[in-house]
Amino acid sequence: MDAPPALVRPVDGPVTAGYRYDRRAPFRRGRRRVVRFSVPAGAPVRAPCTGRVTFSGRTPRSRTVTVRCGAWAVTVSGVAPGAVARGRRATAGQRLGRAGGRTVALGVRRPADPFGYVDPTPLLAAPRAPRRFVPLGPAPRGRLRTPERAPRGAPAPRGTPLARVAPPVAPADVPTPSLQPAPGAAVLRPGDRPAPPWAWVGLALAAVGLPGLALGRSAVRRAARTRRHSGGGAAASSERTR
Repeated sequence: MDAPPALVRPVDGPVTAGYRYDRRAPFRRGRRRVVRFSVPAGAPVRAPCTGRVTFSGRTPRSRTVTVRCGAWAVTVSGVAPGAVARGRRATAGQRLGRAGGRTVALGVRRPADPFGYVDPTPLLAAPRAPRRFVPLGPAPRGRLRTPERAPRGAPAPRGTPLARVAPPVAPADVPTPSLQPAPGAAVLRPGDRPAPPWAWVGLALAAVGLPGLALGRSAVRRAARTRRHSGGGAAASSERTR
């Protein structure tokens, strides 16, 4: 004998009427072959198990959708028009339709036994915990503190002084340049006196005048040579005249 399948709660509402059934007296007053849930009208209704939809339509009391799950027929009653059609395959948790009123019923039985109903309550999964949002509480009443402003006319704050950078230090293994004078250069010794300023001026004038003096001497020499040649020519011409 196959055990009844595990079921998904068709709606999120609480159970308002439990299972009360005895197959030895199925029509006794107060018997109940289903479990009833309280839901708001229009709430989504889910498939309680995975299987083929064998019935979807109107019954004497309400609209019903029956899903064949293995050897068991699981029926959901109280569904509004427009539910899933007959012959469709439904998956557990899939939406079948919406609630037509404020009550949805769930029943489980063997299709071959008209009185073979079982209690669906132990087969239902635990209800999903409702989502609760913790309020953040009222906003603080105090005013936000703003940074204090400097009084008018006060000097602007100066920035942080820059740190002094230490001079670079040469590594110990790097040789330092020699301070010895070059060969042949004049060296001023502690006992020597420096030359007076007029001496430097004279040297400058001599450096400028020497080239001019040399040019003047060469010009005088050229003029003397010209005179000599011109004088010799004149004497020769006078001798010829005589």
